[in-house]
Amino acid sequence: MKTLTRSIASVAMAVAVIAPVGASAASAAPVAAKPSGKQFTVVQTMQKAKLGVCKVSVSKGAAWRVYGRLDTRKVRAGKFSATLYVFKEGVDDPTSSWRSPMVKKGTYSKVGSVRLPKKAGFTLAGGIGGGNMGNGGPIDIARVGKC
Repeated sequence: MKTLTRSIASVAMAVAVIAPVGASAASAAPVAAKPSGKQFTVVQTMQKAKLGVCKVSVSKGAAWRVYGRLDTRKVRAGKFSATLYVFKEGVDDPTSSWRSPMVKKGTYSKVGSVRLPKKAGFTLAGGIGGGNMGNGGPIDIARVGKC
């Protein structure tokens, strides 16, 4: 439980601090709002920005490929970034991660993905970050719909 608490704190800090700094000017160009062909389940919201995820079984059923996308169509102002992390129990650093570039209001981010093994001890976490704040935490994979 102590490691999970540290992991959640790590996600929140990474979203709030690293995500805004990590986006380069070239990758920060907004993506026109267009359908991706996937059905996303909203798992995190912040100031009307939505982190949507969906899953596909891979590796002959041994893992999930979890896709993520940030939707800022209803955001009033600012730029946001989304993150997904896969943590292994007892390990502080994520085993897999995805981070969207900073996205302006009115658009979608590009779709990214992480691989989540269907083994005990692996958890999915995600969050949304703005210019100087963020929100994040664990994501229950059972709540996530298939793509």
